[in-house]
Amino acid sequence: MEVKNNENLKINILNSGSNGNSIIIENCSYNIIIDIGISKRNFLNISKKLKINLNKRNFLFITHFHDDHVKGLPYLIEDIKPIIFISDKNNFLINIENFIKTNKSNKCAEKLLQFTKKNYIFVFEFNKKNLLKNINNFYFIPIQTYHDDNKSSCFFFNIEGVNIFYLTDTGKIDSQMHNLGFISDLIFLESNYDENMLINGTYPINLKKRIISDFGHLSNKQSIEFIKYLLNMNFINLNKNNINNNKNNNNSINIKNIDTIKEFNYKTFLLCHISENNNNIESIKKEILENLDIYENINNLNYKNNKFEINIIERNKYYSFYYKKNEKKITDFLVFND
Repeated sequence: MEVKNNENLKINILNSGSNGNSIIIENCSYNIIIDIGISKRNFLNISKKLKINLNKRNFLFITHFHDDHVKGLPYLIEDIKPIIFISDKNNFLINIENFIKTNKSNKCAEKLLQFTKKNYIFVFEFNKKNLLKNINNFYFIPIQTYHDDNKSSCFFFNIEGVNIFYLTDTGKIDSQMHNLGFISDLIFLESNYDENMLINGTYPINLKKRIISDFGHLSNKQSIEFIKYLLNMNFINLNKNNINNNKNNNNSINIKNIDTIKEFNYKTFLLCHISENNNNIESIKKEILENLDIYENINNLNYKNNKFEINIIERNKYYSFYYKKNEKKITDFLVFND
């Protein structure tokens, strides 16, 4: 699939899970890449299979510097020549220095060193007074997550009127995340572990405590509770809208004020970053069916009602689909096995 017109965005999930994470959002003139936690070979091979044009301008957003999010970055800089957005330049440079030290004979180490001297790296801050950043006619808001890496991030994007929220690698969800989720059309949402599987599993006790802590990952239960919370926000705001409509008929949405009352928009959730050892598809499906009103179950990995759609993103598969900007819904959802 290729991006052929301005009516659609193309969303590509190259990999999602503890073994590596990377997605690419395409429009006609640029790519937004979130993390490169897979090898150079896999990144380029999958991009080719999905017909992703990497010769466009590439904006790379790094959530944090754990290996499953940046593993392929040093090897790919020369290939994709990205403009990189990070929250912590010191952490970035430490990773680069460690790579160069252990790869002195590698040609890409020298290229990487030259790249760091150029003005292709932008450091953002989590500043509530200046939330929106306008880059190349798209907006993004960086939000600090609750994770055991310094200044880890999640991102909200407004790309040609489509609101996309990428929320992974956080141990809890705060009010700012709820507000951004409420105005989003497409939400990448971590559903990392099943509590019982983790507690009864073989991981060392310290690792179990780390994962389940407020600076670990989101469980299936937490992810579904987040979806339920957004639906409850819809109910509350509908009542407020009914009251306000009697006083003021102006209900326009201003993205610059995320606290403004808004109409609830149809949402597509992509449950991702699923653990290999502490989760499975059946556990996620059980949580969905027991807690949400589902009118349509297409293939046991896709669930719908009139307000939202949920897709479960499996490990070791890659995905591509179009997002229709006018309809605010996905189409041509394709799944590939290695």
